[in-house]
Amino acid sequence: VSSPGGGLVLTGLSFWTGLSPGGRLRYDWSTDYGQPIAQSYECDYTLTTAIYVITFTNCVSRVGSQVPGLMSYHSGRPFTTADNKNDAYTSNCALSYSGSPWWYGACWDGNINGGGENSGGGHYNGAYWSGSDVQWGTTLGKGAGNGWILVS
Repeated sequence: VSSPGGGLVLTGLSFWTGLSPGGRLRYDWSTDYGQPIAQSYECDYTLTTAIYVITFTNCVSRVGSQVPGLMSYHSGRPFTTADNKNDAYTSNCALSYSGSPWWYGACWDGNINGGGENSGGGHYNGAYWSGSDVQWGTTLGKGAGNGWILVS
């Protein structure tokens, strides 16, 4: 779909499959801006088109030793947005975490979008590799840091 300004507007997540015919996804994470990558993990993935269930297989750790929540806890989960609850929790996880869409379970472990400031539950704003109980990122992937998803 073209936008009025001539750019490309992508709706939903179906564009991920087009960007990655081989279905390979890498998640890199750093403890802070300007810091080296502390954790990096790469997997094959599939993404269903109905409710965008993401599933990871054939995973390889590239840097670090901690398995990210995205590839463990969130694998096999449907995508939840503020207006489309697909998570397993009683309330909408995306609404609980600043409207951040994600493959939530019930609700938190390794969210690259950050969020959490609306929850009041002790979660800190920032990208999480795994868990959210530490304010600032550690090299083991705990706490808020900066994350990048690369699709190839």
